[in-house]
Amino acid sequence: MSISKQSLYKATNVGGLLVEDSVRVFEFLHRNRLDFYTDALIEQVLPVKSITSRRRIFQELKRRYKVLDTALVEYFLQTNRAEQTVIAFYAALKNYRFLNDVVFEILIPKYKLNQESVSTMDILTLLDSKAAEQEHIANWSVRTRKNMCIFILSMLKEVGIQQNGLIVPLSASAQLWQLIAAAGDLWMLQAALLSKNEQQQVL
Repeated sequence: MSISKQSLYKATNVGGLLVEDSVRVFEFLHRNRLDFYTDALIEQVLPVKSITSRRRIFQELKRRYKVLDTALVEYFLQTNRAEQTVIAFYAALKNYRFLNDVVFEILIPKYKLNQESVSTMDILTLLDSKAAEQEHIANWSVRTRKNMCIFILSMLKEVGIQQNGLIVPLSASAQLWQLIAAAGDLWMLQAALLSKNEQQQVL
């Protein structure tokens, strides 16, 4: 299912889709289902010098891993990098209401109107509009807001849904879309900007 609309926006300093790190962490988690992961184990998986950064990235990717069905994790680990990126984006959409809202409240409407890609100003305007229902947003510093814009825009660019100022539908195999549909997340077909005809073919 999609991310709950009751969840709050959360500031994060873990940027991007982290596809390469996701491959290592997802494979490790898939093979080692433990209740606790020591720093020594995490260090074997993530070649990041800073212990704090390593822990933060691992915990973030662990959250993304948990929202994926087993079939999708297994597919992720054996497919090509392009589809791994799409799955990483899908996992991020399920984890971040902020990213989810940017896609459904800004990107999709812009695409339908043949408008240019999502901008920093679009995201800041969305933040301002949500401040009434999520009061903690008003306490975010200018730097935090800027970092959140960078975080969102980097993901949109990395997955390829924004290219050279244009909004572009995502491309993936029918098998991947069918796995996502089987997980109950038909909304992802919309988020990927598939046409109604393409969505029907998946179903």
